[in-house]
Amino acid sequence: MPQMSLFKKFIHITMAIILTCSTINLSLSPLQSITVTAQSPLSTFEQRKTDIKAKQAEIDQQLKDVNVDFESTTNRKSTLAAERKAREEEVNKIKTSIEIIDVLSKKIQGQIEEYKKELQGLENTQAEIYNELWIDSRIPFLAKLLNRNIIESFEAGKKLKNLEDEASKITEEIRSKNQQLEEQLAEQIKLKSQWQAAQAIVDTKVFGLNNLIEQVQNDESKYAQLMKALTDQKKARDIELEKAGIDYKKLEEEITTKNQEAQKAGLYQPNNLVPNNNKPGYIGCWNEANNLNVPRGFFGPIVSKGTYNQPFHCGHDGLDIGGNWGEPLFALADGIVVQTGYDYAAGNHIVIEMTLPSGQKVYSHYLHMLTPSLVRSGDFVRKGQPVGKLGSTGNSSGRHVHLMLIDTSSGNYFCSYGGNAKCYNPARFIDNVIG
Repeated sequence: MPQMSLFKKFIHITMAIILTCSTINLSLSPLQSITVTAQSPLSTFEQRKTDIKAKQAEIDQQLKDVNVDFESTTNRKSTLAAERKAREEEVNKIKTSIEIIDVLSKKIQGQIEEYKKELQGLENTQAEIYNELWIDSRIPFLAKLLNRNIIESFEAGKKLKNLEDEASKITEEIRSKNQQLEEQLAEQIKLKSQWQAAQAIVDTKVFGLNNLIEQVQNDESKYAQLMKALTDQKKARDIELEKAGIDYKKLEEEITTKNQEAQKAGLYQPNNLVPNNNKPGYIGCWNEANNLNVPRGFFGPIVSKGTYNQPFHCGHDGLDIGGNWGEPLFALADGIVVQTGYDYAAGNHIVIEMTLPSGQKVYSHYLHMLTPSLVRSGDFVRKGQPVGKLGSTGNSSGRHVHLMLIDTSSGNYFCSYGGNAKCYNPARFIDNVIG
């Protein structure tokens, strides 16, 4: 299968593992250092659990993908090893052929040397015969008749002639055989050269296969390390999921206990939606929510200093508070961050889910922040904790924060900004919007 660059792939997946890591810090401070907190919302816990499971599924998919690559790499290594073995056997056969050629060449060379010696002997014998024939030709015919029997003279001449003919014939045969042997030797030398060239090619292939096998082995090792890292990360996610359940359960029990203690101590009394302290009452706008049972002092200020720019009314679904660029924006109460991001109208914004002692949920929505929120979705925030900075992003004509309190029974965090949620008038339920 096509292989992605291992280094890139290794870095890509390693970064994905780092980015999916997160920790949960859900400890509560003592009662005297906090006001009555909202119960930890089970829906948020379930969402957090869903997020963790989604990340587990993502890790499972990564493990599956890496395992496929690992098996592919292992199979490729086996294929390369089999090919290398075949090439090595081919090299051994070539070496055997070259050794046989060397043996045959030495044998042919030995025969050529023997034929040369035999040819030299024949040439020497032929020279002696020629010498005798020459001497014999120098003796006059009458002298031969006087010195020996005529029959013997003819027999001797005939014998010398026969020897000459035989020597010439044998010499020609030896020269012919010698030429054949030399041709065979030349052919063997040529064949050896061809086998040596073939061996060089196969040796190069074996060298390349060795390099490929080494590379695949390195890839296999890295995939194994990556699988171990992903497996460890999955185990960490399992532990995190288990710990999240325990921590949220403990947090919920602790908040319930502290709310009960605060109620018994008379720290807060519900206002029963009766306006007092010059706070406005229910206006009855189409997008206005009404029923919200908030203990006095439950909400803290959103800024430490600023000015009221525009109140809540039927054409304005929140409260505008002006201030300096970058003025810290605080969490109104303890809660869970459920949304952060940027919107063309709202600009940089954040939504925090808060649960009242009665169990009723309400959401604070900060718009037009100078920069992205200082916390992430899923984070638990404390009352008074900085979560953003005052600015003028999105559809804004000046630096301010647009604060909304939202009833999300519609499942939306916007009222007039393209949403259909119901909004509470923040001025009715927050004792001091500006600290």
